[in-house]
Amino acid sequence: MSETAKTPRRKSILIFFVATTVLFFVVVLVFNSIVIQGLVRDYRTLASSQQILNLCKDLFEVIACNGYERGRVNVVLNFQGNPQEMRDSIDFIGKNRERGETLLQQSLDRIKQEGIRFDLETYEKLRALNAETVMLRERYMEQFQVPFAERDLKLDDTWFSHMSKQIEALNLLIYSIKDRNRIDPELRHYIDMIYLLSMLRDNAGPVVSYLKAATFNRTSLTPSRIEELKRRENHVKNLLDRLRVDGKHFLPLQAREAIATFDRFYFSQVMVTAEYILENEEVHFVTPVDFRSYLKNGVIALEQLQSLTHEILDLTDQVFGEKLHQEQIRIAAAITLSALVLLAIVASLFHIYKAIYRRILLASDIIQELSHNNLEVAIAGAGRNDEIGDIESALVRFRDNLVALNQSNARLSELSQTDSMTGLLNHRTILERLETLHKESLRYRHSYALLMIDIDLFKEVNDTYGHLVGDEVIQEFARTLKESTRSTDLVARYGGEEFLVVFPHTCSQTAMEMAEKLRYKIERTSYSSRTLHLTASIGVSGFSAELSVPDVVARADKALYRAKTAGRNGVRSLHHTDNDLGR
Repeated sequence: MSETAKTPRRKSILIFFVATTVLFFVVVLVFNSIVIQGLVRDYRTLASSQQILNLCKDLFEVIACNGYERGRVNVVLNFQGNPQEMRDSIDFIGKNRERGETLLQQSLDRIKQEGIRFDLETYEKLRALNAETVMLRERYMEQFQVPFAERDLKLDDTWFSHMSKQIEALNLLIYSIKDRNRIDPELRHYIDMIYLLSMLRDNAGPVVSYLKAATFNRTSLTPSRIEELKRRENHVKNLLDRLRVDGKHFLPLQAREAIATFDRFYFSQVMVTAEYILENEEVHFVTPVDFRSYLKNGVIALEQLQSLTHEILDLTDQVFGEKLHQEQIRIAAAITLSALVLLAIVASLFHIYKAIYRRILLASDIIQELSHNNLEVAIAGAGRNDEIGDIESALVRFRDNLVALNQSNARLSELSQTDSMTGLLNHRTILERLETLHKESLRYRHSYALLMIDIDLFKEVNDTYGHLVGDEVIQEFARTLKESTRSTDLVARYGGEEFLVVFPHTCSQTAMEMAEKLRYKIERTSYSSRTLHLTASIGVSGFSAELSVPDVVARADKALYRAKTAGRNGVRSLHHTDNDLGR
């Protein structure tokens, strides 16, 4: 016959474990290593970029304030007009001086405090220049208080040259900051734009201020200043070209149009006048109408540049703010998703614990209990149709087989220790028990006694009635011995019709008395279906520390021999030959 078809074993636990493991590694590698870390890194870069942007904006404001102060001091030192206009210019200088000083000090402190990378040489140069600026300010303030004819006009070039160096150092510092720090690639061009605007502000302003000064003092427009005007004019053209090209792809239309408007107005209204003056050296600056028109156009040009700058800076703040907000949302979404996935993994692991690990632990505990022969342990059994359910079912079968095996072993052990006919201890077992009892008696100074009993004339029973009746006699005789002794006594069939009875914690004298009672009971008992009356001869021997177990048994055997030779149906002892009892 073919084997009964088995139910296909489901691989649900294995599949679930593999799927959970794969999911775990996917979460760790994808979300933790790529998404979350990448997003946090991008956010930090973006926040750092915004920090650098804000610093560059402040430095740009310092450049604007320095530029206003540089140009207006140049105008005031050459001023020969209305005293009220001079006072207004001095107030304008003071306002920008205070704001520039405050912003510069704050910016230099922030560079060190916020750990922003920069060019140290430029940084130290800027500090040195700023210290010199303080001294020059004191000098030009003194010059404002004296009449024009008494002023030190050389201070004009000294001051203008010094402030140009300071503004140049500020521009170099902005460049080193944007060049040496990690900036978000998408936003780097906005910081580049600030740098270009600061350069544009530095080069467009001197043209206006030189020409303003020339309206009051034509001699202030020296050949070196004329050469500088031409050089700065070229810088302005190049910078405007770069602004148009760089801003083409990311600046809004309004900002690009503002750049074009400034370009047209600056070269059509401001630089036209500059070229006219440069070409006509003998002109003492035309009429008051032309003068005021030029001043107005110069102010408008710088206001346009300032307005353009603020527009681009505001756009930069908006772009940075939106991107920071988007990065925050992405990070929050990634963290939330990761948390949900981790919760799912935890729930899966908990399920694995319940479905696999805990059941394996329970199976292990059951195996341990079974190994210690605790067959009463409870086993749930095959609760589920999976691999561990098979183990649980196998454990149930194993326990049942172990119970049956233990029962068989117990029966075998009992059979190996007892006589198959009488159920009494057999020859080997009684001697083993005697060895144990003898050692205990030696150790604890106890005593024991033993009886060697032989059925008298048993051979005649076999010869007369047959071996079946002889077997009945042996069995009933054994029962008589068992019923006539205590539960703590040892009764054994020593061989054939010989029996051995051991009395623990009993002296020889007491054993003699007990033997006599036993002999008397045997004599008055009928045996087998033939109602036979038998007698028995008994030899008594007692424990002695000088004797071994074989010696004690041998003495009992000799005593039995004496009882036999004395006429049978008697009790004898080698230790009490003068007080032997018997018939």
